[in-house]
Amino acid sequence: MARVAEIGVVYGGGLTQGLALVSFPAAATILTSADGYGLTSSQYGSIFLPLFVGSVLASLLAPAFARQRGLKSVLVVGLAANAAAMAIFALSSLMIGVPGTAYAMLLAATGLLGIGFGATLTAINAFAAGFFPARSETAVTALHTLLGTGTALAPLIVALLVKGGLWWLLPLAIAAAAAALILLALTQTLRISAEDDAASSLGAAAVARALPMRTWIWIAFALLYGVCETLFGNWGTVYLHEQRALPPATANLALAVFWAAVTIGRLLVAVVSTRVSPSAILRVLPVLITIALVCVAAASSATFGVLAFALAGLACSACLPLSIGSASSETPRFVETISGWMVAAYMMGYGIGAFAVGPLREVGNLQLSAVYFGATAIAAAMIVLAVLLARPAGDAAATGRG
Repeated sequence: MARVAEIGVVYGGGLTQGLALVSFPAAATILTSADGYGLTSSQYGSIFLPLFVGSVLASLLAPAFARQRGLKSVLVVGLAANAAAMAIFALSSLMIGVPGTAYAMLLAATGLLGIGFGATLTAINAFAAGFFPARSETAVTALHTLLGTGTALAPLIVALLVKGGLWWLLPLAIAAAAAALILLALTQTLRISAEDDAASSLGAAAVARALPMRTWIWIAFALLYGVCETLFGNWGTVYLHEQRALPPATANLALAVFWAAVTIGRLLVAVVSTRVSPSAILRVLPVLITIALVCVAAASSATFGVLAFALAGLACSACLPLSIGSASSETPRFVETISGWMVAAYMMGYGIGAFAVGPLREVGNLQLSAVYFGATAIAAAMIVLAVLLARPAGDAAATGRG
């Protein structure tokens, strides 16, 4: 049975990771404004490429590293990378007048953030599922509720601090929190039963062959979801400010409402999932994402824009945690691998959504509203996969447990 301190490290890591992850999109207007960092649309999109690469590599390599050194080591490495990323981000504010240096520091910071996100999320997802194996879906959803709380708070904190030019205090505080969690983690055992299973000695290729087909469908679902979430979370403020001519404060409010709705939705799902099957909830959420994409594309006023992003947040809320929790419960002996590879798939989607939009807009001369509308095809594919996954696991789950 996990101790309170161990649970605190894991769930505290979720809150800290949420704050860190959205610190860059929350500062989007600062990063792209002429009196700030002055990044172009392509440059802004490009700062997320190192995050994408780092997170994918970290989450793919984390399971093997966990089998050799333990999940605790993965978590400590992830938290350390997060702390370094946020410290560099804060220091980059001193180089705003030196564009080349500031941009290089942003790239370094997002690269470290990617490593931190991939390693940390892989570890805490596996810990949450391992600490509460009988209710892994609810445990992972509760963890992501705290992660979502961090993502909702970040834009609000930046909005409060930006007027005084003190927005850099947020990444600095996140770095301090991550360092404190590392110190606490080093005093705890932090181990789950899956680490003692014979499967923990298998190589990546052997694990891949042992995974049931349903796991790969879950992984595909996570990738498609990552694209949709990133369109809302990374490009929302730019879209509302540049195309819809809304003030930066309103654009940041919409982003904060999006992440707040994500958090509220996860909290509601964590409660409802004790009575309603996760598969039933997952069938509904992609449909809501489709509707939200259309609403965001059509948003032309402040009120409509904020409401559209609120709907998007509720639609996105539990897609990732429910899919990770469900896949983990179906194949518990490979929980750290499933966690890592689903995070990698999610971040591949994140990379597509974050990095590809800038060049796509410039080459195709597309408005962001057209990008949002076109993404309904991705949401439609999610609907199809959700229907396939709603079927009973049957022998696949039994095979994974064998």
